[in-house]
Amino acid sequence: MIKQFAAGSCYSYILSSENEALAVDPHISLVDEYKKYLAKNKLTLKYIVDTHTHADHFSSAAVLKKQYGAPILMHEKAISSIADKRIKDNDQINVGGGVFKVIYTPGHTDDAISLNGEGRLFSGDVLLIGSVGRTDFQNGSPEFMFDTLQRLKTLPDDTYCVRGMIIMKSVHRR
Repeated sequence: MIKQFAAGSCYSYILSSENEALAVDPHISLVDEYKKYLAKNKLTLKYIVDTHTHADHFSSAAVLKKQYGAPILMHEKAISSIADKRIKDNDQINVGGGVFKVIYTPGHTDDAISLNGEGRLFSGDVLLIGSVGRTDFQNGSPEFMFDTLQRLKTLPDDTYCVRGMIIMKSVHRR
């Protein structure tokens, strides 16, 4: 199950399966909303993932970790000291019966990852509606973004990118 939360133009998600949940890019202003959703659906927060070091919002990962004891997962290049486990390309995150593969997707930042599973790609700020994430700060790189986009094009045609208020095809093929 996928539940999207919005704080302005910042989106976060709770992905759940078999009473376990994964919080993706949690926003500090939404902690009470996450708590209500987890309680209402009788979910145990198993992991918290920040897909990259955010410049546009304050993560609530540390707050959720303190309240739920769930470990924080971030890419091995993330400069954050709150990560409990450093993840890398091709690692897997198991949540209930769901499996999410970590794809290292640098370009927006050098620590950006995407999660691919259940036919969906959670791309953080790598893919946006009609655009891609900025590459001009936090060790971003247009060259790495180009390589990332080429890699994402190899995903199966039935993969959808979850971003904004719609679910769309991840990358157009030519």
